[in-house]
Amino acid sequence: MTFPSSRLSSKKQRAIYQSALARHPADDPFWQPRTCFRSPTAAVWETAASLAHAADALLAGKYDEGILHIGKAERADILAWGVPVMSTVKPEIIRWRPIEESALPEKRHVGSRAPNAKLLEAMYRRDGWRCRFCGSPVVIPEARTRIGKLLPGTFRWTNSHGDHAGFEILSAVADHVQPHSWSGPTSLDNLISCCAPCNYGRGSAFLEEMGLIDPRTREPYPANGWDGLARVLAIPAPANAPGPVVPPSPNMMVWAEFAHLVSVRE
Repeated sequence: MTFPSSRLSSKKQRAIYQSALARHPADDPFWQPRTCFRSPTAAVWETAASLAHAADALLAGKYDEGILHIGKAERADILAWGVPVMSTVKPEIIRWRPIEESALPEKRHVGSRAPNAKLLEAMYRRDGWRCRFCGSPVVIPEARTRIGKLLPGTFRWTNSHGDHAGFEILSAVADHVQPHSWSGPTSLDNLISCCAPCNYGRGSAFLEEMGLIDPRTREPYPANGWDGLARVLAIPAPANAPGPVVPPSPNMMVWAEFAHLVSVRE
């Protein structure tokens, strides 16, 4: 194996590989292909349930109840599950390894990277609005935005550290199986629905670099009634909805609690 000069050969990735290799020899089962970085925990399912209850409450016009359930999805334990994957510095989770340079496709972009709305809808519907890697239920960005307009000031969302824990971890992302920067087309065959941790944990790496099994080799997870909270889009957005309102302390308190959990474990 070599570190291809044209690929991921940063000090960070070398350090991740060498650190893991020091504890797990090359023939260790640790390096065997796997379906995902981490399987969903109870916190994932409970958070998704809270967000689903919030969506149902809004559809029933029970906005106070919706606010209550949005608050229940703001929890440190789902951050403790997802953030270590997103950080890409945990060798026990990421397990990056070099691949042969001869295995790389041509480095070029094929068309636009961003899928259009019709393609996204087809992808999420096919995949049951669940991550094709770990199976976590995901929330489409449009639903999160609509809830934010219906309940302004209820949760923090700035696309940065400290955002609402449930929405942060269960954010839906369209992921290119073959990286777009390496000739991966933006097509239904090459796109899968992905949760934020799996998407950011993998980054622009090839599946082989992460030891991940191609999720297209197995059937998508069943939706089982989950719709990515798309049902809230049936509720008209308020015409006079205010601009983004960023609630201060509740979200940051949860992130502080998460940081404490991590420091205690380590």
